[in-house]
Amino acid sequence: MHYSRLKFAGALALPAALLLVQPAQAASLSNGTADGQVTIDVGATGSFATANYNPVGAGNALDSVYSSNVFFRLGNSGARTALSSISGATVVSADGRQTTSTFSIGALSFTLVQTLSDLLKDGVQTGSQLTQSFSFVNTSTRSLDFSLARYLDGDLPFGNSGTVDGGGILNVSGRTVLFETDAATGQNDNSTFLGIYNEGGEAGRYDIDRYGDLQARLIAGNALRNQITNDNNADGFIDSGAGYDVALSLENLFSIGAGQQGNFTTHTIFGSGTPGSVSIPAVPEPASWAMMIGGLGLVGAAMRRRTTAVSFA
Repeated sequence: MHYSRLKFAGALALPAALLLVQPAQAASLSNGTADGQVTIDVGATGSFATANYNPVGAGNALDSVYSSNVFFRLGNSGARTALSSISGATVVSADGRQTTSTFSIGALSFTLVQTLSDLLKDGVQTGSQLTQSFSFVNTSTRSLDFSLARYLDGDLPFGNSGTVDGGGILNVSGRTVLFETDAATGQNDNSTFLGIYNEGGEAGRYDIDRYGDLQARLIAGNALRNQITNDNNADGFIDSGAGYDVALSLENLFSIGAGQQGNFTTHTIFGSGTPGSVSIPAVPEPASWAMMIGGLGLVGAAMRRRTTAVSFA
């Protein structure tokens, strides 16, 4: 359970106009109920607000996510739009571990494949990973510049009240990983944690801040800060004892020509142990990306007449 559906950023509640409504559920993905496993209710555009994670060791599975979303912006300035606000998404297929859906934003036609997998270390499950792969096609006759920013507000109720978290930034297997832990220890300690990392396009900026402040910044179209709130010694970790209700965001930038395809993948790690020791798959070779994008593009083309185009000013 969540400790409160009305959370606070500092002393101020997030204005009701900024609260993000979750769309209808696309599928419930689960890799089991044992240690390191998770059940997630995902939306057809990739948002979710329920993820029951069972950490390795003592304790039961508890809901560990308050809100997860992806924000879209056409061009390089102006407000961002949460994908959860898009209507007309169509579920193509779903099973226990994977779901595929399609939707459109103006001239961009998207196919989203969401897959839940095990994270193993020396043959032992240490957590789970949700991979959300957005392939897209520019159906217009001109080039388009846009950005996609992943946002995650976790609540980790395993070692504290659930809203006083730690976290930071690490390089894991060549990726920039933002993470949130269930306590602020000021270093890469054993913990229950959530992590996010992105692939595709050009890596943009990141931000780790109080949930209300960060979400408002995204919606308003402000630049992410490349900063971690309460990391006063600049070591990449929220300082010991200086935790707060942590949220994470990581943005990627895209420029795509008329008729061209592209891919954005964002990953969510549900882990137990030290965030820096998590084992994540290697970056796919360019040829592998091309094959995957091409295959998903065919699905998107087949479903395009069933999607609803949404335009943003």
